[in-house]
Amino acid sequence: MKYTTILSVKVNTSSFKIPSAYLKREVEIDIYTPEGILGNEKIELLLLNDGQDVAKMDFSTILEDAHHSKRNHRLIVVAIKASEDRLMEYGIAVMPDFKGRGAKANLYTDFVIKELLPFVKKKIAMPITGKVGFAGFSLGGLSAFDIAWNNSSAFDVIGVFSGAFWWRKKI
Repeated sequence: MKYTTILSVKVNTSSFKIPSAYLKREVEIDIYTPEGILGNEKIELLLLNDGQDVAKMDFSTILEDAHHSKRNHRLIVVAIKASEDRLMEYGIAVMPDFKGRGAKANLYTDFVIKELLPFVKKKIAMPITGKVGFAGFSLGGLSAFDIAWNNSSAFDVIGVFSGAFWWRKKI
């Protein structure tokens, strides 16, 4: 008879406000970190746009279940909360849409690459030995795709859910 030990993995949430020189505001984030990282697991990192919606999803339970089934991987998730300027900060960095939405997408990209990633890696204080991903829903998905696609040295995977790929010029 084979016995299996089932280890429960609790996920802790830490909240931070990061001052951004690029966005000229404080950006609120929540970092979801599994307890009991030993250092021999693959540590993976996921940035998630529209982090203000994560709490509605009972996200800690979702992560705890995911960690339970993958004992040799540990996923740290950074939920980036959108501001009231979401329609200006999300989009594609090279140009706003026909209504001018996304005019600050290049600044949001700079925040993610030059301010957020270094801040998170310092807070985690252990090497990311697995994949680094960026994901989002709707317009947050388009933003994540654009940032990860154009910064492939920083990201390994992209997740887009109901992506707002309608971004376009007026025809």
